[in-house]
Amino acid sequence: MTGTCALLAIGSCQVVGSVLGFIAVVIFGAKGDSRDWMPGWQNNDMGWSFALGVVGAVLLLPAGVLYLVEARRERYKRLNEISNREISEYGDEYYQNQASPAVLPTAPSPYQSYFASEPSRPRRPQQSSASNSAVQGGIQTDI
Repeated sequence: MTGTCALLAIGSCQVVGSVLGFIAVVIFGAKGDSRDWMPGWQNNDMGWSFALGVVGAVLLLPAGVLYLVEARRERYKRLNEISNREISEYGDEYYQNQASPAVLPTAPSPYQSYFASEPSRPRRPQQSSASNSAVQGGIQTDI
């Protein structure tokens, strides 16, 4: 969880820094030659440092977005691992216990029949040919 939070924090800071840096570069580019806004405007030339500021502000945005994408991938990977672990902890054990009595037949004890896992839905009783003849010709006792 801390890795995902760190990636989210770094990515968010970079995206916010990129937006604010881009706003600052645009304002400085538009108002840099104004007499009222900048002291010593006649000596203000936009050189290579201004170009590096523009490039840095623009390139910070994809870097922050990539951090956010990686945080999302980590979160989904962690959630997928948790869901797979829950399935394997409960599902495999349940199916292995269901298959083991068929492989090793033993005499049922009263404790096994009492604590036996119940099926997910109740099953209808199977009618045999002997019970069909009793129902047709006699009194039905298993209601």
